[in-house]
Amino acid sequence: MSRGAIYTRVSRDLTGEGAAVARPEEDCRALAKSRGVEVLAVFSDNDTSAYSATPRPGYRALLAAVASGEVEVVLVWHTDRLYRRMPDLEEYISVCQPRGAPTLAVQAGPLDLATPSGRMVARTLGSVAQYESEQKAERQKRANFQRALQGRHSSTLRIFGYEPGGLELREDEAGAVADAYRSLLDGVPLAGICRRLNDGGFRTSKKSNLWDSTVLSQLLKSPRYAGYRVYHREILNGPDGKPVRGQWPTVVDEETWHAAQVILTDPSRRWAHPPQQLLSGVAKCAVCGAVIHSGGTRNGKRRYRCSTMAGHAYREAEPIDRFVESVVIEYLRRPDIAAALAPTGSTDDTTEILRGLASVQQRSDGLVLAYADGLISQQQLKEGQTRLERQRKELQARMPVPRGSILRRVVAAPDAAQLWTTLDVDERRQVIDELLTVEIIPVRTKEATYLDWRKRIVNPDSVSLTWKVPSS
Repeated sequence: MSRGAIYTRVSRDLTGEGAAVARPEEDCRALAKSRGVEVLAVFSDNDTSAYSATPRPGYRALLAAVASGEVEVVLVWHTDRLYRRMPDLEEYISVCQPRGAPTLAVQAGPLDLATPSGRMVARTLGSVAQYESEQKAERQKRANFQRALQGRHSSTLRIFGYEPGGLELREDEAGAVADAYRSLLDGVPLAGICRRLNDGGFRTSKKSNLWDSTVLSQLLKSPRYAGYRVYHREILNGPDGKPVRGQWPTVVDEETWHAAQVILTDPSRRWAHPPQQLLSGVAKCAVCGAVIHSGGTRNGKRRYRCSTMAGHAYREAEPIDRFVESVVIEYLRRPDIAAALAPTGSTDDTTEILRGLASVQQRSDGLVLAYADGLISQQQLKEGQTRLERQRKELQARMPVPRGSILRRVVAAPDAAQLWTTLDVDERRQVIDELLTVEIIPVRTKEATYLDWRKRIVNPDSVSLTWKVPSS
């Protein structure tokens, strides 16, 4: 009696219970019994395609069993369960032919790969299977594109902020996403937003992990939250040249989403891990313009230092913090500041920018289609996309960004000094960074600042403040 093994595979198991794999196994066992083959093992790959080159552990184990001589006969329901690509067939032949291992198929009959005629039949069946898979893939692509043009949801994964199916909001998560956009526009670092999400008990929709800056950045870049339909990771334009709107409720408006993209795509926008000192990452070195970092402590006193050159700014932190905070509070108390902090830009400006972004996306899609049709070369496609990406960034940079809500709250407060005491260090940093540029000026040498108390006095000669929002 020959030693055999059964191989089963199903491309898509909608039940998730493996029932679609179990049924062909029964037929293969009946075939083995009628041919006098002893079934030693069953190798299976459930919910796995043979055409997409997705790893198939069960199939690899089958080949190893045949190569070792442990298995002498392979039983399958149909040969297209084994392979749907010609390269996979040739590998299968290279394993079975030297060992004279035949393949018995319930639906396709026996294949003797040790003979030229058997290999010819196998290759013919393989060509048909590959053709059918290619045709199916083309039909699926066309169907996916048609669904995308209709604004229909297609993801099988649950998206954070939405219920399964993607057509209804999960209110608490959607509120958290909207708050994340507002916080980003207010100047809150991504790491700070992640802390709020994690402390609030929110977890990512994928594997229920804690939030980190990378995952949050990817989420906030998703056009879906502004109602845009995405196709191949790009906002899809319809035949009219306008972005296709999805058939689901939005979390934020278009202006908020585009303003967030300006911040998220700016490589110099902010620090990855927000420091705890008030001016770390906010202030600049007056000598070279580099960012000021924490300089550790000396004699129990916190220090600031230039991030690039030790001989530049190196100052005691607390007096500078007090000086900057006192100036900011006095500035915010002035009656003309509210008008100076009014949002810039108009609705007409935003509408025009959005039209420009839609036009850029339409031309980008046109370039891709022209390349697919052989009308332009790969180099022309690359050059065209580079120019369009430059135009996209220029338009995004013009998108009006609203003043941070924290800054507006401080300005509107009856007592700015009292409200200032209730803000945490991240919120104070946001207000300072939005209002002014702080430059720390070196005072001779490090030792001079250690030994001479007069060198530690903070005044306009040692700290330069330049207002970004001058009063009217």
